[in-house]
Amino acid sequence: MHARTIIGLSLLALLAGRAARAQFSPPTDTTGGKRGTYHIVVTVGVGSSQYASAIGIPPAWRQTETNRLGQSVMIRALWHPDHRFRTGLETGLTTFYTYKGVVNGEPGSVSVSAIPILLVYQMPLAWHSGTERSLWRRLAATVGFGTYLIRSEYSYKGSVNSQELSAGWLWALSYTQPLSNRLRLAAEVRWLNPTATRENAASLQAQLLWRVLSW
Repeated sequence: MHARTIIGLSLLALLAGRAARAQFSPPTDTTGGKRGTYHIVVTVGVGSSQYASAIGIPPAWRQTETNRLGQSVMIRALWHPDHRFRTGLETGLTTFYTYKGVVNGEPGSVSVSAIPILLVYQMPLAWHSGTERSLWRRLAATVGFGTYLIRSEYSYKGSVNSQELSAGWLWALSYTQPLSNRLRLAAEVRWLNPTATRENAASLQAQLLWRVLSW
């Protein structure tokens, strides 16, 4: 009886140990899937902008000439995971408008530009299956939310510079053309909207994408 008791207790302990290991061991991935490659992609873009809101010129200004065309420069760093939802940061400089004229017989000019500081999200339009050569795989939509630093440069009997923060957003649509494993060219249509100051501007940029890091 003593031997049977010892054998029974040993079997019970063995079964309990296996149950405990089954409970606390991490689950095994039976699908055979592996994590894909992650990338950090830096984009630099240059182009032109078109201011779309009304320009508030003070009544004292005479013989005014306005210019709604400006320059648009940006730099963006995006994290590309092994799925298609990307996120990152963007900044740059966009000229909104300039105007010049005469105030009390003296020449003057005003230039307004914006520096965005935005958290951006990007999604290729082809979230379904596709190849690198597919048109839809090369189109991507980008949205951004954050802050715009609005800069005003006022020239009249001297120079005065002022700055104002405004919450705002960005919307963009881009087409990317592969050049090599690490380089891409892109064209992007963009819409900028600092909401607090009620500014709106569209821009068109040529961009260079560089895959700086992969792991």
